[in-house]
Amino acid sequence: MEERPFIVFRDGPTGRRAGLVGGPDVWEVAMWLDDLSGNQDPISVLAAETGLNRSHVESAVRYRAAYPEEIEARITLHRRMTQAVS
Repeated sequence: MEERPFIVFRDGPTGRRAGLVGGPDVWEVAMWLDDLSGNQDPISVLAAETGLNRSHVESAVRYRAAYPEEIEARITLHRRMTQAVS
């Protein structure tokens, strides 16, 4: 927690993944921020739309920067799985 404030790790069917304390997984936050990238301040927009604390979102951004391959793999898996269902 000291190194990565607001980040916890969860086990699930796709393995261990990083998430926000009391909130969504980091990959979800990253994906939403990607979707909001056309906004001037996507972090503020995401915080306002979801009720997430800005410092939690910023922690997710820092985690993504430290482990980009992990987060991009989760986003890719999600997009692939949701396209297969559509």
